[in-house]
Amino acid sequence: MTPEIETLLTFSPSVQSWVELTKKLDALNDDELETLRPKLDRWPDAMRIVPGEHFYGVLEGKQWKYQHLCTALTFFAQRMSHDELEKTSKNPVLAKFNHLGFSNCRLDPQAAKILAQSPHLSGLKGLDLGGGNEIGDDGLEALTQTPWFAQLEHLDLWSSGIGAGALQALASVPMNRLRHLNISHNKVYGAGARALAQAQGWTALDTLEAHGIRCSDAGTIALASAPWFGQLQSLSFSRNTITAPGAQALSKAFRAAQTLQYLHMDVNKVGGQSVLDLIEIESLRFLSLKECDIDDHWVQQAAKSKALGNLKELRLGANPIGIKGAKALLMSTRLKSLESLSLFQTSLGAKDAQVLAGLKPKRVLKECYLPTSAMGFHGNMQIVMSQAISADQRQRSLESLGVSDLKATAKAIGLKGYSKLKRGDLRAKIKETLGF
Repeated sequence: MTPEIETLLTFSPSVQSWVELTKKLDALNDDELETLRPKLDRWPDAMRIVPGEHFYGVLEGKQWKYQHLCTALTFFAQRMSHDELEKTSKNPVLAKFNHLGFSNCRLDPQAAKILAQSPHLSGLKGLDLGGGNEIGDDGLEALTQTPWFAQLEHLDLWSSGIGAGALQALASVPMNRLRHLNISHNKVYGAGARALAQAQGWTALDTLEAHGIRCSDAGTIALASAPWFGQLQSLSFSRNTITAPGAQALSKAFRAAQTLQYLHMDVNKVGGQSVLDLIEIESLRFLSLKECDIDDHWVQQAAKSKALGNLKELRLGANPIGIKGAKALLMSTRLKSLESLSLFQTSLGAKDAQVLAGLKPKRVLKECYLPTSAMGFHGNMQIVMSQAISADQRQRSLESLGVSDLKATAKAIGLKGYSKLKRGDLRAKIKETLGF
């Protein structure tokens, strides 16, 4: 195995790393490739796409050497006429893939109906119709009536022009294999949420993405009562119109099940009391509540909760949080598993940064995001020299300093010969001296 392949295999799976891997496979013989298969299979089906340079050849029936490793065929941003799509839908090569992507292809309801008539989708497990499409309620309803739709494991309908009618049709299908559903940025409203809550037999669903679906408290309460809702492990629910009652309904559902690990609730006016409700979900590993009207008082209360022991990442940016809240979080003994804390775009300023820099927490976080631009020279200089703040934030603070600021920092830490160093060398020498 080449060093390049070894490096790529250490990356988190992504479409980009997959495409780069396929370019390196010619360096392997058949035995090496077969040995590598288990590691390649770590990439989810949706990411194992046919690279662009081989895409049209595969459609034309030409056999690419590594085609058997690919599970997805993605028609990204291709503007096909109805006639072209009909021709493509009848292409037997579609049967060789279990994931199809049509993101940003401007598909309309008629296009979705054409796709529904394809005779080569019996093995389909994943379908991506998200972004830049307008299939509408009629288009999705046509797809739900196909014999293969119920077997889907991954369905992405992000910004596809669907509404309550489409979700009613979707909920009527007993999709007992569906694991991942994305309905973000559609005009779902409360009616669509209530329709989706009626779905039965969705026993495998563990991830729901529902950003910006204009869901109210009433719709959220209905969703939270769905028979499948409590089994979710990941919920993305930012940019909706929920307030405290909706947040309380979510908290109640997930506190009973204790399966939810990832909760994204940015830009919802849930208020401070909701923080106390949501952090009682002890199973949470990730919680994001950016721009949710949370202030110091509620953060201080939350930092005392016994339910925070499993939380690894907490994002509270764009809230009116000052030094009292930040200090409570950094010094909390309840956040024993916390690795990453974001307080970006909060109310922290230069004087607050100096206070934070002087703290002596029992352990230092791996990642910490502070409002660097608002902390000014003096605040950032203190952060750079602090052993209480994570190395990544110290690096960001260091990079924010100008030449004169860097020289002042160098003088403060007793660095010799700093006046002769250029900005890049000076920054590197400060980092080396401080050991981060």
